[in-house]
Amino acid sequence: MVNSQDDGRNQSAPPTRTTWVETPEPGLNHTFAYVRDCWPELTRPGAWLAFPLPNPYVRPGGFFKMFVYWDSYFILLGLVVQGQWGLATGIVDNMIYAVERLGHVPGYLSSKTACVSRSQPPFLTSAIREVAPFVNDRDWLARAVAAAEREYLGYWTAQPHLTHLGLSRYVDPGNDGCVTVPDTPHHRAMAESGWDNTARFGDDTTMIVPVDLNAQLFRYERDLADLSTMLGRAGDAAVWHARATNRKELINRYLWVDDEGFYRDLDLRTGGPLRAAPRALSAFVPLWAGLADPSQAASMAAHLPMFEHDHGVATTEPGWADGDQHNYPTGWAYSHWYVAEGLFRAGYRDDAVRISLKWLRLVAAKFEQTGALLERYNVVDPDGQTPGRYPVQRGFGWTNGAFAALLTRVVLGIRPPDLEPSDGPGARDIASSLPTSWRGKEIPVHLPRYPWPTGTLRTIVATAAPRTR
Repeated sequence: MVNSQDDGRNQSAPPTRTTWVETPEPGLNHTFAYVRDCWPELTRPGAWLAFPLPNPYVRPGGFFKMFVYWDSYFILLGLVVQGQWGLATGIVDNMIYAVERLGHVPGYLSSKTACVSRSQPPFLTSAIREVAPFVNDRDWLARAVAAAEREYLGYWTAQPHLTHLGLSRYVDPGNDGCVTVPDTPHHRAMAESGWDNTARFGDDTTMIVPVDLNAQLFRYERDLADLSTMLGRAGDAAVWHARATNRKELINRYLWVDDEGFYRDLDLRTGGPLRAAPRALSAFVPLWAGLADPSQAASMAAHLPMFEHDHGVATTEPGWADGDQHNYPTGWAYSHWYVAEGLFRAGYRDDAVRISLKWLRLVAAKFEQTGALLERYNVVDPDGQTPGRYPVQRGFGWTNGAFAALLTRVVLGIRPPDLEPSDGPGARDIASSLPTSWRGKEIPVHLPRYPWPTGTLRTIVATAAPRTR
């Protein structure tokens, strides 16, 4: 177990240079190596923050020097892939510590501000599952589960987040100095969603029941059922399974739109789908969460052309451009992980690999041009404008983490067995989903032993042509 008093110097040391991949595309390999070596540049001591954390954390990058909740989950994915388990576990311990003292993980913590009036998309149980096999400590796991239960019951499914429908919403009552621009209830709630700013929520985020938040809470419930089983708590596991079953029924009743075959946010003012807003990649979070049934997954996969472009998937459908950054034509690391991992888990591995490679190649090409990974990208025209309320930042933590995870876990199909869904698709040779240009070539991959069964893995690409759309 990680020592909470560790100053982080060992945790933030560069991983061994035996962590590498050799695909047939050198740009991907060089970018993966850059990610591996740059974690120390983004690592900061937790004691530096206004609400001090016991362990080091990885900041996003650019002018973002703070600890950020949902960024940390995507960062965590890359740390685990590249063997930085001490640093990764310390970040999860920071989340647990925050819940124990504040009741939830704050949206962000900076050197001057503890943003405790709001959180961000909840990833605590997913983060726990990433590092639990490495920690391998029953007492730690029990403490982690207690924190996750407290965040779920005391914050996300309590007032003011719980709605009369039994589903949850984003809302930030404010009054703690954690301001937005402009500082309104609508924009504060939007900041809690992480999508600040977007046309997706219309003119009042507080009156929206979001698809992605409730799908994540479904996954929370499923995770807590599994973690309770690991602790030998069969009764608790049954309760969490029942909660997940109930939430799935409510999501299908209120957030699945039959005539579109698509998930949409619900407008509490009308009781119906928020149609006066762009359709968004948040609709794919139910695939990532393991909530969508086969028919729903097929329908969502059929909607990919609405979002897919030459260099990845745009955050929303076109036609709603308003200068917001979580909108067309911008593609983000978090969206590509949700969509690609969701499609992979639902059995649409050809689509998952194709979308991942489009974005990975874009990130690698821009890295060659700029020497940095960027916060967000224009996936329609890489040399065009990337709209937003501030300039694109360099760094960049969640881009680094999603790059490492998409390349290894989705494109190469090297996956931790403990994180595979129990009701997911049967195993299939990932080689048939790889590009034609990779056919018949040996791809050496050297990753740390955990969470994979061996260090060096070699994939021989099948001679059969991939199935492409």
